[in-house]
Formats: sequence, C-alpha cells, structure tokens
Amino acid sequence: MADQSASLRDWTTIGLGALAAVIGLYYFLVGFGLAPAAPAPKGEANAPTNCIGLLVGLVFSAGGLAVTLRGAIGADRQSSELPAGAPKWVAAVYWRLGLLVASGLAATAPGSHSAAAHGHSI
Repeated sequence: MADQSASLRDWTTIGLGALAAVIGLYYFLVGFGLAPAAPAPKGEANAPTNCIGLLVGLVFSAGGLAVTLRGAIGADRQSSELPAGAPKWVAAVYWRLGLLVASGLAATAPGSHSAAAHGHSI
C-alpha cells in the first residue's frame, strides 16, 4: 500500500518553491560576491548592489522554503493557513519564514532609509 502522506504532497508546489529557494541562493551568492553578476556602472561602488542581492536572496529563499513546506505537508492552495493537523514545529518554521520575507520586503521599502540618510527628500 502506498504511503498516504505521499499522496497528499503537492509536487508542483514543492517544485516551484524549490525553484524560488534556488533563485534566492543565487542572489545570496551574488550579494557575497561569489556568483557572477552585471558589473556596477563606472564610478559607483558595489555596496548597494551587494546589500540588495542579500535582501533579494533572503526574500526568495525564505518564500521558496515556505512554499515548499506547504506543498510537502499538503496544505490547501486556497487557504493561507496550515492544516489543523500540522505539527507545531512546521507551523513555527512556516511563520518564521513569513517573518523573514516581510522583514526583507520592509528593508527595501522606498525612501525608508537610503534617501533620508543622504539628506535627500522624496
């Protein structure tokens, strides 16, 4: 008899989540200068590009892992909630990944830090 939990897995969701996590890993590597990226324009430093690469890596990796986790436990695509029978550790990891995504997106909010730090108004 086939494993019942394997039939509940959503392999399309798992695959797409894994793809997003791999894209995030690439941007992490770009942020650390370990993967190729487009060169910075002449006369500009790479520091902002590196920071953006790390933030994009954080958002894609955490989001991809959260999607993969949802697919692995067979969560309903129509709901943002995990199944009622999901283990507590799964829920803890899932919500922490969501917090990482939200933090990464908040850190890139326009005008939240870079313009004010340089004395420019928006």
